Amino acid sequence: MAKIDIIIPVYNGENFIGQTIKSIEDNNFADINIILVDDGSIDGTESLIFNLREKYGNISYYKKENGGVSAARNFAIERSASPYICFLDADDLYHKDFLPKMYGQIEATNADTCTCGYYKLYDKKIVPMKSAFSKKDFLVDYLISKNKLHISSFLIKREVIFDNNIRFDESSSYGEDIEFMTRVIKYSRKIEIVPEYLTYYRIDSDRPTLSTFSLDKIKADIDFSNRLINDQKLNLSPREKAAVNHKLVANIVNKLMTGLDLGYDKKEIREIYEANKSIITKKTNAFGLRSIKLILTIKKLRNKIGY
Repeated sequence: MAKIDIIIPVYNGENFIGQTIKSIEDNNFADINIILVDDGSIDGTESLIFNLREKYGNISYYKKENGGVSAARNFAIERSASPYICFLDADDLYHKDFLPKMYGQIEATNADTCTCGYYKLYDKKIVPMKSAFSKKDFLVDYLISKNKLHISSFLIKREVIFDNNIRFDESSSYGEDIEFMTRVIKYSRKIEIVPEYLTYYRIDSDRPTLSTFSLDKIKADIDFSNRLINDQKLNLSPREKAAVNHKLVANIVNKLMTGLDLGYDKKEIREIYEANKSIITKKTNAFGLRSIKLILTIKKLRNKIGY
């Protein structure tokens, strides 16, 4: 049995999947099983993966009907068997030290979850996402983005996922990784950090465009936030619930600001603001500078839409 299962959902990933697999294989860590779920690709992904599987010998490949990234990840979770699980998107990359350093840390400390920092990878630049690497109030700091982390930068003990029946919400195509990791973090008895930047999250563009941006994602923000806050088994503390709400308000306000920047009609933005005003006004002052920055952004938005 491998020590780590690396779960990769892929859809039409022929341009990047080879680089992604190579970044895993370049790690000096042999005891891995790559669970690659092809979510109904219609390009050359399948034939490319057949070649990669023959070359490396540690890839378990499954092809299924298109059902979205959450369904693909859940499909892979059910087929995992190793004591540790991690997730990597089909166009993202590992640093060559990710696996040995993360595994070494989680084993040495008997932690349930281990994490590290990540880079944003643009066409022509690599930008580290500055993180506090704070363990004291880890979940809150994750939710308010003091600990800037991506799902690819976690290594999770298998029993945390299975003992608590944690899965990705297949009804959502947005925010599912935040909801999943919030549950993992909350149920983890001990969390360790490797204070280095060891994964690369690929960004298609420095700015959203009309073709990629949608205000409809606000509903998804609200839905996954409500699921977390109202989950009695998860039992978030009042401060953790406040952090979920802080993230929700920030997501709504930032999307409305982005909509204005992209040329959305001010009347439409104002209507969405009004529809979500009861949520936005529940903002908290509990998170210091981050709360102040959010309040100032709300004021700026209100000025722009005519309040």
